[in-house]
This record gives sequence, structure tokens and C-alpha cells, in this order.
Amino acid sequence: MTPVSDGRNVRFTNFIAFRDRPGVEEGNTTRLTIVAHADSKLRPTGFIGAIDSAAPCAMIMHAARSIDKALTRKWSSKGNSPAAAQGVQIIFTDGEERFSDPPVDITDQLYGSRALAADWEMQKYPPTARYGNRLASISLFVLLDLLGASSPAISSRSNVTHWAYKNLARLESRFRHLGGFRSTQNKTGISAARSWFIDKDKGAGELEPDHILDDHVPFADRGVDVLPIIDHHPVRGFPEVWHTLDDDAEHLDMAVVGDWSLLVSAFMAEWLELEGYMDENPKSVLVL
Repeated sequence: MTPVSDGRNVRFTNFIAFRDRPGVEEGNTTRLTIVAHADSKLRPTGFIGAIDSAAPCAMIMHAARSIDKALTRKWSSKGNSPAAAQGVQIIFTDGEERFSDPPVDITDQLYGSRALAADWEMQKYPPTARYGNRLASISLFVLLDLLGASSPAISSRSNVTHWAYKNLARLESRFRHLGGFRSTQNKTGISAARSWFIDKDKGAGELEPDHILDDHVPFADRGVDVLPIIDHHPVRGFPEVWHTLDDDAEHLDMAVVGDWSLLVSAFMAEWLELEGYMDENPKSVLVL
């Protein structure tokens, strides 16, 4: 039920896909988990939600396609070795957005992720499995939200995963140096923009507390390592189009969208140790 459903139950559907090395038993492998919410808002009427969160969903699908063949090559080459054990998991959650406006209470949001985290906590693997439940087998929970606007500002929201945040910032810096990013390039073709990762030079103990309620929270509350990649500037807040009718395809910065798709693909490939297995000339441009 929701605050506006007049006592009626509302069905929410999370989409979950995963790929493990052939032959590995569930519960004996970890999964890099990439997440975005697939639902949109009921109001204002006609709301689309390009950054919130159609573009992040598209980035994830692009990244999955980019690494798929490389995973096959690696698993064919490595066989049953421990180096080939880690899999990948994609979650598109439902019910992230609240129904009431202004919000009635804190529970009117994150319907899909709250239910999923609670369910996976209770689903136990066999005693012989390496991991106790599906939550424990998540190596890293990476959430993408509100991505696709110009000049993103990404804070680090977990001191536990600040090292992974810094790895993303390092990849971004490398792409800029090599001219691999299309957004805000100067006349030489080298990106002159500031880093999107505004806490990259901070230590884990210098981070501000995470006050944003998003789909990572139910998982973080249960001990999962989470890496929320959310565009929110500490001064100006969320992107200007957030929760307005202007959050549509026309207001996306397509160069930024393409760069995000490249960065997410590279992060996944590095995490899954796919160096030497990726295509030499991957399609880095995401078309919506």
C-alpha cells in the first residue's frame, strides 16, 4: 500500500539479472552489483525522468553489453580458477520515487529496494556455501542515479568504499588525459573540465555524512558495501531539472551521458579483471 492507494495493495516489480561463471554454484561466488531505479514519478503529469533514471538504466545496459564478450573470453580462458569466480549482477528497482508530495513519512519511497534487501537477507544459502545469503555475496553495490546533466558533482558517501570512489576518479582522470571523454573538451581535444568526483582528494575520515535516501540505504543498513554515484552538489543540490518536466531527453547532456557510459564500463571491466579480454575498439558512445 502507498499513501495514495486508498488502502489497496500496489504491485512493484524489481528486474534482476546476473551472470556467473558456468558451473559455479550460487552462494560460492561474489557479484559486482550495478543498480538504478526503473520507475518514474506520477506527478507532475507528463514527467519522464531522463536523469531520474532512464539515462542511468541505459548506461548500465550499455556497460553490460560492453563487457559481455570479455567475460565469456575470460571464463573460457581461466576455467575453474579462483580468478574467474566473480560474477556480475544488474538490478533495476521499482518504487524508488515517493507517491505523496509533500512526503507523508519516510517509508513512502524505496519500496522495491527495501523489500529486496529484506528478502535477500532472509534467503539463506546452504551451510556448505561460502556466503551465508545473497546480500553477503555482493562484492560491491554500485548505485547510479540522477546522471546525465552537465557538470555533475559526485560526493563520496561511504568511508568504507571511498577507495572504490577514488578508483572511479582515477579512471575519469585517465580518460580526460587521453582525450577519451567527449564532454567539455578544449581545442586540443583534451578535456579541460574539473573532476566530477569532488571528494577525490579527501581521506575517508574527512567525508560528510550521507543524508540522501536512495536505493543503496536498505542494503547499506544490512552491511553491504555500497558506492552511491548520485549527482548532488553540496551547495546547489540536485541537478536543476530534478523532479520537473524539463527532465527529458532534450535536457540531457549527451556528451556527459556518453562519458558516463564509458566510465561505468571501464569500472566494471577493471573490477572484474577483464584486461586483455575486452574488444580493442569498444563502442563507447551511448545512443538513447
